[in-house]
Amino acid sequence: MLFPAPNEPLSGLDTKAGAELYIFHSTKAKDKSDAHRKLARDIARVTEGHPLALALLAGEYDTSQVSAKDFLEHWETELASAARPSLMGHHRTFTLAFERSYNHLNADDQARLRALSIFPFPFYAEGAALLWGLTSPQPSPAEGEGERALQQARDLLGGLTRRNLLEIDGWFKDNTPSAYRFQPALRQEVAHRLDDAERERLKPAFAAYSAWFVALARDSMGREPAVARRAQGATRTLIEQIDALPAENVARYCWLLGTVLYQFGQITQAEQVLQRGMAAAQAQGDTVREERILFALARNAVLRGELDRALADYRRAAELAQQEKNEGEYSVVISEMAGIYVTRGDLNGAMQWYRQSLQIQEQLGDLQGKSATLSMVANLYMENEDWDTAEGILNQALEISRQMGDMSGIAFKTVKLGQVAQARGDFETALARYREGLENFERLGMPRESAQVQEMIAALENPNAPRAAQPSNPLQQASAQARAAASQGDMDAAIQAQAQAVEMARARGNGRDELVALSVMLYNLSNYYAQAEQFDKAVDALEQVVALDEQTGHQDLESDRQQLEQMRQLAALSPEERAARRARARETGTENDADAPQAQLDALPPEQRAQLEAAAREAQARLAQMTPEERAALADRARREQIQNIADQTRDAAIRALRGEIPREQLAPQIERVAAQAAEGEAPDSPWAEVAVFLRAVSALLQGNAKPVVPSAYAGHWAAIRDARPKEIHEGHQGH
Repeated sequence: MLFPAPNEPLSGLDTKAGAELYIFHSTKAKDKSDAHRKLARDIARVTEGHPLALALLAGEYDTSQVSAKDFLEHWETELASAARPSLMGHHRTFTLAFERSYNHLNADDQARLRALSIFPFPFYAEGAALLWGLTSPQPSPAEGEGERALQQARDLLGGLTRRNLLEIDGWFKDNTPSAYRFQPALRQEVAHRLDDAERERLKPAFAAYSAWFVALARDSMGREPAVARRAQGATRTLIEQIDALPAENVARYCWLLGTVLYQFGQITQAEQVLQRGMAAAQAQGDTVREERILFALARNAVLRGELDRALADYRRAAELAQQEKNEGEYSVVISEMAGIYVTRGDLNGAMQWYRQSLQIQEQLGDLQGKSATLSMVANLYMENEDWDTAEGILNQALEISRQMGDMSGIAFKTVKLGQVAQARGDFETALARYREGLENFERLGMPRESAQVQEMIAALENPNAPRAAQPSNPLQQASAQARAAASQGDMDAAIQAQAQAVEMARARGNGRDELVALSVMLYNLSNYYAQAEQFDKAVDALEQVVALDEQTGHQDLESDRQQLEQMRQLAALSPEERAARRARARETGTENDADAPQAQLDALPPEQRAQLEAAAREAQARLAQMTPEERAALADRARREQIQNIADQTRDAAIRALRGEIPREQLAPQIERVAAQAAEGEAPDSPWAEVAVFLRAVSALLQGNAKPVVPSAYAGHWAAIRDARPKEIHEGHQGH
């Protein structure tokens, strides 16, 4: 499609097409009489075929008593009066068409239209009723009053849609409009007429509507794709409304909104909103809302691999649910809590919680809770590769979801049945079920789950292709090109591609997740610069990494600071000094040998070297004064820190491999070698042997082999890695 040059008008439809579009919008003109055909051609000509002007004039004609012959009688005069130096022709015709429609409204309808321009997203009749004062932010006790007010709002909205000042955004099953929206240009034109005083008066009603809409979105989640679509387009505005709410409504609003954001995969925003809700609940002494928010925070923690925190939040939520004597809530909480026991390998403990949850749900007739819990029990049998039992339970859960019309539940269970089919080698059935589940996830606006299922489909359709061979977005492509170039020794090409990846990462925004991703891109760029011996640029990249770590509170802050300091030392060396250092490293066979720290020390200015040498002597003196027990404790602490660092580095590397950032086939053997070194000469119950078991499990996962049991000490690490696997898809209690 070719667009006009800058400052040139955008051409409209030709006369024939413009006339047809006018007739499409006009109820009266659909009789296609000679008079109406002529009017349609004349309107297409005078509006220069611009669609919005055509629609507005069709609406005006339909609601007027003027004949077709007289409708455009004063058009040329009105058009001349609408001319302004900065207004292009097609803008002038649109502005005039709007003015004619707007001026034919009475003062009350003009005020109503102006009020609606506060909506930046599609809205329901409930929103119009609140803004227009037909209903109160507080529910009215008068029976039927609310429905009468809604019907009045729908009637008034109908008048605006007949004039094409509003569009209908959706329909109920009885063919009545369910939601409304502005064309962006129309909303902008109307909003110019909304003064500051009017806008200020509308704020409480708009906040009340936001609270109503968030509750609708949460309750409709998994069942109404249209509601999910509207909510997804409104999240930024809905977050902003927290500050406009009365204090007593903040906790409930944040709980509902946090749940919706979680469903949309906006985990960082969900966490922030939920924390605000928790503070409000505690300030109000609202333990009911505190329990709900704890549950939601626990689910976020599970996604982040923070299992200890998640378990603590679930346990506290369970206590509060019991204090409320709310058996339904308690059953949901303990069912989700059982999932952590599964992750940690305690399948018997998990099954005990699941059975207790199912028993309560049976007693209460809680079908939705029962369906979700059955799906989790199926996970347990899938973990044990008992495919027949898992399939039977999933089919039972799926039938319940179908009875309830729970599209989200149907999608999750269908995809899991695909996983069962894939495990049995029935790839055709697996693909069919994955595609069915993907269609539902996409309709419901669930990007995290959609992306996971897309990867599952891609892996089945092309099983021999590496997961990152064809990245799905430009940033991943640039990063993959950089890795490929670096592996071939072409550092200039690697730097160029990685620099592109950095700029794309910068453009993604300033959320925590986006900034963490940017820091990873910059860290890799610094490594490429260092390999190309462009040490000043490597230092600059690492300085940005550290600044981002400080901003996001990233756990790698200290190690990145150390890396920056080492890079600064390298940058301070002359080429001859660096060559001498490399020669010493080659002679010893490693750059981490005792000569390397000495080389770094030699490279320091005399004042810094003297300070470090003095500190080393002081540390040696303190060590000499320690008792044997104190020295043993110090050595034990250092050993555990070393083990922890190995586990952390393995976790982070595995996550990057599963996301396609580094090759799995290269990482897995490296982890195996480290595991062998860690376990050599160690007793089976020693900390070194324990971390070796964890490392071998990670290596097996990367190679697609059966995994050994993961030690409970590393359950959090393992959960974080599992969450990075594209084939893992988790269904919780969607309606909680």
